[in-house]
Amino acid sequence: MKKIFGCIMAIVMMLTFTSCVKIEWDDIINPEANFIYYYWKTCPHCIALHKTLVKKDIYSKNILEKKEVWKNPKNQEEFKELTDKLWLAPEDVWVPFLYIKSSKKHHIGEWNIVPILEAAIAEMWENK
Repeated sequence: MKKIFGCIMAIVMMLTFTSCVKIEWDDIINPEANFIYYYWKTCPHCIALHKTLVKKDIYSKNILEKKEVWKNPKNQEEFKELTDKLWLAPEDVWVPFLYIKSSKKHHIGEWNIVPILEAAIAEMWENK
């Protein structure tokens, strides 16, 4: 009985905590951007990446487009077309996913994406 009560309390606490955390998840449309970032709102890696991008103020640099692909059919279709064009097998496609237009390369995973965006911002500042 104690184990069941403990499990129920853990679930209630988890639901309470997740409902208190507010994350802004608006897509960013910026056709001139060199980077397209595809994400799911419920993906824990996307949530962690989003928090890092906010903390490092990367969204304000206008270097990327951000598109949700779980519940947005238009973005979903675009993402599928892109990954097909890149010859990626469905089992190799994950989010967070970053596509670099200029090099036609992609990167998957929060730890791969942040350094790339930071380097792009640094290069942007050097060229000013």
